[in-house]
Amino acid sequence: MHNVQALRSLLLVLKQASKSNIQGHAYSWKVPQNCRGYASREELLQRLKHAKLEERQHEKAVVRTFWEDRRTYIMLTALVLASAWGYSVLAGHSITDKAFLDVSIGGQHAGRIVVGIHGNSVPKTALNFMELVTHGCGYGYRGSCFHQVMPKMAVLAGDITKGDGTGGMAALGPSLIKENSPLRHVRGTVSMFVDEDGLIRSQFFICCCTSPWLNSKSVAFGSVLEGMEVVEKISQLPTDGSGRPRQDVRIEDCGSSSTEPSPFLSSLISLWTWMKGDPVPTHS
Repeated sequence: MHNVQALRSLLLVLKQASKSNIQGHAYSWKVPQNCRGYASREELLQRLKHAKLEERQHEKAVVRTFWEDRRTYIMLTALVLASAWGYSVLAGHSITDKAFLDVSIGGQHAGRIVVGIHGNSVPKTALNFMELVTHGCGYGYRGSCFHQVMPKMAVLAGDITKGDGTGGMAALGPSLIKENSPLRHVRGTVSMFVDEDGLIRSQFFICCCTSPWLNSKSVAFGSVLEGMEVVEKISQLPTDGSGRPRQDVRIEDCGSSSTEPSPFLSSLISLWTWMKGDPVPTHS
């Protein structure tokens, strides 16, 4: 590599000479001792340009070598961070319990709906639902009806006191303060209805489509794992003027699923259903 320092010394001489000429003074051209050997100013400028180019290329090579030496470290660090993020997402989606709802339409068995409960996201809401499903509090969903149908949007149930959407009772007291859920309302999401006072009781609904406007209004806590075709069938039933299905739709039996997956297996289930596109809710 050319002596860049020497070339810059000559450049300084050139600048001084130019400045002196502009001011009308005579200037004695003296080449520094370490810069001799250059025939003309043009050659000096050309060599200086070439030396700067070589210097930049050398700096780039040093930087490139620096990152190449650390590429493996960077890739491993990124992999660890991505794995940690993925685990946190799956942990939020992990299924802590499973519940089943055996549904009848017009007195005829229509099928079973299996709900995965995401208790890590909204623990009190999840516990309230499981207590009502299992009748652990002495009462619950068994024998109650689906009181409203919103075609292609949602089916509503869980009014265990009046059966018309104006009642309900929580398992952990008359009512429960709304929890902030990080889960979104997508097809298959199971969510608790929240009244005007920000309280939840026993009423819940199952989404038949993505409904982002409900994310801040209701408390999503679960997702349909099996039996979404039963939900779709209910959503297509004829209704009266108030949205109540003309045929009687009831939860004939309900309870906790006998098979509870391990945390690792539930994470795999959540990942698989999420990759399929439905119905596992996702974080905001």
